[in-house]
Amino acid sequence: MADLTPTLAVGYEARPATADDMAAMGVLEPKAKELVHCAFDAAASHLYVPGLKLHMRNALRHGATTEEIMEVLEIAGVIGIHTATVAAPILAEELAAAESA
Repeated sequence: MADLTPTLAVGYEARPATADDMAAMGVLEPKAKELVHCAFDAAASHLYVPGLKLHMRNALRHGATTEEIMEVLEIAGVIGIHTATVAAPILAEELAAAESA
């Protein structure tokens, strides 16, 4: 993997000192990286509010628009829908079992 992503291997050996240092690494533009971080931090399976605030602020600083951030949040929100689609049938099953008991 280090052959395909040398910056990843370097990143594990020497962590960037600041968010700006990290933004300067690799081929993605800083704004794109910050939007990806927003998606991770907003995901229901991760939800990390301090990180989300930081990366939203950084994304705006790198030129992201409100609409771009909202679209990222909409995409990240789909993860929560999966939870509901899995849990709803389980709830229906348990309600049926409780009614027949």
